[in-house]
Amino acid sequence: PYTTLFRSALALTSYQEGFLLSRTTDFWIGLVNGGSNMAELLLAMGEPERALRQLEDLRDELPAGRRTPLMSTLAGHLLVAGNIEEMRRAARETIDQGSAIGLASAVAWGTESVALLAATNGDLETAARLAGYARSVHPSLGTRAGSLKVVAERLYEKLEGGLSAEIRDLLLGEGGRRRQQRGEGQEGAEGGTHVSGLRGEGAGVQPLNGAGEPRFTSPAGREP
Repeated sequence: PYTTLFRSALALTSYQEGFLLSRTTDFWIGLVNGGSNMAELLLAMGEPERALRQLEDLRDELPAGRRTPLMSTLAGHLLVAGNIEEMRRAARETIDQGSAIGLASAVAWGTESVALLAATNGDLETAARLAGYARSVHPSLGTRAGSLKVVAERLYEKLEGGLSAEIRDLLLGEGGRRRQQRGEGQEGAEGGTHVSGLRGEGAGVQPLNGAGEPRFTSPAGREP
């Protein structure tokens, strides 16, 4: 335990030094990647409030076009913290921006958080399709850490507890195939991922749009 604590403290110091250097050189990707990694470490250390606060500070510091991977991490932390409205906003930005500029990994992480939200709200079929979409990008569950691990564990626990193995695998496969039909790196090629609703009571989560991307619609079914 002492060795682990020492290594974690050393890693946090290294992240802070990296942030200083990134700000000095205007190397914004260092803030994005370092901020996400540091938050996951803090969550693993049992400091979720500090992790969330650090992500929110970086979100406020970085312009929207430069923070997309960070926002996908923030969405997971907000969901774990139970801040659903802010999580919806972070997920919307992640999926919209990530699709527009081809950040498949960020879109997948954001989609997985929305899948857990859908599962928590009882829509297990939608959750399974979204999980399949995300898993087609990140197939390994064992390599997750921090919020990514917590979200995945809770999501698949709900899917395994609420769906038969046959139905679950069928829906996971459907979500994965629809993404793969688009081809690698094509998330934003046809107008991006459609995200609407994600707010208020009764906001629905539609599994995938016609292009094979995550889609969220309002109760009235209106697209943005």
